[in-house]
This record gives sequence, C-alpha cells and structure tokens, in this order.
Amino acid sequence: MLDKNYWQDLLAIAAKNKAKMGPVFKRAVASSMEDFRFIQLETPMASGDLHAVEALIDWTKFEAGIGAYKPLLIENLNAAGTATAEWYSLGMKTQTSFDLINPYAVNWINNHSTTLVANISGNSRQAIREILRDGFENGLTTREMGNRIAQHIGLDKTRSKALLKFRESLEEGGLSTKEIEAKVSAYSDRLLRDRGLGIANNESLTASSQGFYLETRQAVERGILSPAKYEGYRIVTPDDRICPRCQELEGEARRLPDGRYPTTGSEIAMVHNSCRCCEGIRSTD
Repeated sequence: MLDKNYWQDLLAIAAKNKAKMGPVFKRAVASSMEDFRFIQLETPMASGDLHAVEALIDWTKFEAGIGAYKPLLIENLNAAGTATAEWYSLGMKTQTSFDLINPYAVNWINNHSTTLVANISGNSRQAIREILRDGFENGLTTREMGNRIAQHIGLDKTRSKALLKFRESLEEGGLSTKEIEAKVSAYSDRLLRDRGLGIANNESLTASSQGFYLETRQAVERGILSPAKYEGYRIVTPDDRICPRCQELEGEARRLPDGRYPTTGSEIAMVHNSCRCCEGIRSTD
C-alpha cells in the first residue's frame, strides 16, 4: 500500500521546512538580549539579587520568538498530510484530501506548540540560573557576569555545562583573559547553532510524521482504510546514518487508526529525537 517508495518524500518535506525553522531559535535568543546592558547588572549584583539579574533577560520576547515555530509546524503538517492524502487517493483509487482544521490536527498544533515553547524556555532559564548562581558564588565582576549571560543565553543545561568545562580548560592553560573570552564566545556560538539546528531538525521531522498519522486517521474515519485489512509499520531509513536502536525495530507494527508502537508507546514511527523513521501502510492478509 504505502511502502518504502514514500519515505524519501516524507523526509524531503521535513528537510524543506527544516531550512525555514533554522533561524527561528537564533532570532529568539537575539530578541531576548536586545535591551540587555551590562550596566544594568550593577545594582542587583551589589545586593546579591539573583532573580533581579535573571529578569534583565527579556524572556517574554524569547518565548514570542520561539512561537514563530508554530506557523512553520502548521505548514509542514499540512504538506505531509496533503502528500499522504494524494498517496491514498492513488493507492485506493478514490479521492480524498487532508483536513487541516480537523479537531485532532488543531489540538496537536496548539498543544505541541505550547509545550515546545515551555520546554525550550524552561531549559534555557534553568541553565541561566545555574550560571548566575555560579557567578555569585565565585564573585564575578559585572563585566564577567554579563559575558557569562551573553555566552550561555539560549543553551540548555548540557551545553551550558560543556561551555563551562571548556572555559575551565582554557583557564588552566594559561591563556590571557582576552584569548579565553574570544574562544569561549566562538564555542558558545557553535553550541547555540547546534541547539537551534537540533530543534529545527526534530520539529520538522515530528510535524511531517504527525501529518502522515493525522491523514491516516482521517482516511480510516472516511472508510478509505479499513483497520481490519491494513496496519501501520515502521520503515527505518536504509542508509549509513541508521542507528542500532532503530534498526532493531524495522517493521514493527501498530493498529490503525490510533494504535501505538509497542516499544515506544507513540502513534508515529519516530523512535528518538531527530529520528528519520517513517511509517508505511501494509495489508494484514
């Protein structure tokens, strides 16, 4: 029915939108620091007010910037759902189309967008709080604290810790302060870019997979696909980037329309973040 002839098309849809999602995170980070000035740190640092220092970052702008993912998620979801409907029209010799305003599609878009903003913002805030606590404990100057905030804003805890360790290794190497700050800033930019690309990659793939799932669900509701005759199954992308975890799950099936894959508990085929596994539809006969 729908098999390995289609996984490349789904991934291509995700890849197209990934390029559009790429700059979103960087713009959100930049907007949060538009009005930030090092001199603003003097009073809250003198009084040891960690929360006042954190408030100097415009988290409202940051979250608004992250909200720019939503229309791109909608675009990707619609593209994948529409392509899937076309495949069903050809394969089942009937006419169908993807309904983007279907309640299930609307709920997924709203819930996923809200959760995405909350997760990204929460992880970034937590990383900054740890940087601030570390700065107060080590008696950083206003300038040093400002540099730390600028270098860590937008990073999650894992990347923030990696940046701190990188700084420590440079300090142990006897480099000048100017050399250390230059290298740390460059590494910070790479980490920030890496996080942005990771989010864009995962979200584009997730929206594409969700579009396939939602159109499959609609096809069942319209009587185009019979759950008694067809099932969904995991297609693992067959190239040199395949991971062992995914490879072991090749062909795993789920019941239509809302069955979940036993090993992941999900209705979409993705196994992990940025997973390129797709779903196929096959006969149960």
